[in-house]
Amino acid sequence: MLDAADPETNYKSDPANTSWVLGSCLKTLATCPYDEWGRHADLILWTEKVLQRWVWSGIVLDGLAEVLRRRYVYVPRIDHRLMAQAVSPEQARKMSFEDMYDHLASSVSSHSRPSRLNALYLLSSPLVHIHPTRELVLSRLLQAEEVPIDVQSSRERVLRVTQLERVIPADDGIVSDLAVRWLVAQLKVGLRPVWLVTAHALEKLSERCGEIVWRVMFGELKAVTALSSVDSVPNWAKDIGDGASNAGEVRESERSWRDPSAHKICNAVAKWRVDDTFRILLIQVCIPLKVVQGCFQHIM
Repeated sequence: MLDAADPETNYKSDPANTSWVLGSCLKTLATCPYDEWGRHADLILWTEKVLQRWVWSGIVLDGLAEVLRRRYVYVPRIDHRLMAQAVSPEQARKMSFEDMYDHLASSVSSHSRPSRLNALYLLSSPLVHIHPTRELVLSRLLQAEEVPIDVQSSRERVLRVTQLERVIPADDGIVSDLAVRWLVAQLKVGLRPVWLVTAHALEKLSERCGEIVWRVMFGELKAVTALSSVDSVPNWAKDIGDGASNAGEVRESERSWRDPSAHKICNAVAKWRVDDTFRILLIQVCIPLKVVQGCFQHIM
């Protein structure tokens, strides 16, 4: 399945696409004990194929990150490293940090928090050969990204962003690019208190690595301009937009409803009557869990 032909075209054609099946398989696999499937898996090969052909798919990237988190012991908020549970063949050969970052750079600067987290998890995994200085920067980025994006946690997130500039080495272009991309992504986060400190951090970095800062900034502007003229949303996602959002609730003219069971039935009937809702629900149940688990043997 990792070698499926033209996965992006397949994704655009139907919601029950190969990327959805592959991501679901990986997520299901992550819930199973490693001893049951580990001897059949080459995680480095899987990671290489995902980075080469599936990095555009959020659900596949999320599934791979989940498998690696379950395969390796993750210690949050201490040193943010994924530690191997036991000596394994993957530890004998590791991927280059530079090669992996080339594929994940766009995910680090994504507006999506799950995409950024998954990219940072993959970069910090034991599958990657990484210098201690870069590992420290990744640790700080993960500490900041794991802070919830809400008003209650805004002060901690601001503090993490403020402290980031101190650990970024001036002589490492790749890790500087990583930090700059992550900071630019914070300007896409809907949390206003973070914007000002992020701008100050970028200003400080521009004094040390101005070329990298401006290259990333102009790259983001070009990407926005390109997306404005290209429709990247699949047709099937547009078709279900209005119906799916309005089908979940029955509107009442006055607050006189007192029968919760009848209200649930009305909601269910409303969902079935809305166009395309049946198609959405059918996609969710047409592939049973045991079939998804059985798809594991086809991943390789």
